[in-house]
Amino acid sequence: MKAIILFQSKKGTTKKFGEEISSFLNLQKIEAKVCSVQDFNADDLATADYVFLGCWTNGMFLMFQHPDKAWAKFAEQLPALDGKKVVMFTTYKVATGVMFKSMKKHIKGNFSGPVPELKSRNGLLSDQNKTEILQIIN
Repeated sequence: MKAIILFQSKKGTTKKFGEEISSFLNLQKIEAKVCSVQDFNADDLATADYVFLGCWTNGMFLMFQHPDKAWAKFAEQLPALDGKKVVMFTTYKVATGVMFKSMKKHIKGNFSGPVPELKSRNGLLSDQNKTEILQIIN
């Protein structure tokens, strides 16, 4: 099994969270690659069973959260993710608010089924995140 973790990070927290996810997946015997949306290679996506899409939370502290323009443009140009398990992740300071709902709007129609959501304030993988990932891959 393979996973691609694609992220957009402003200060490095979301990148760190993506790397934490990758390390945990590798421990679970899933080959994981972390890549910024700027360095995205469609070949990596083609061979992935799991696609983790991450962005930092932009917007006001408690409302109007949305992905930044670079992530939104990237997500809208993604090819169809048919047959892949899609997971979204974000980093935030106070609350995620409508962040995941806003992220999903940019990839609508590119996948089917529920989309698991992971979040972190500090870029570290919590025990709850680990449990959620185990549920996703099992």
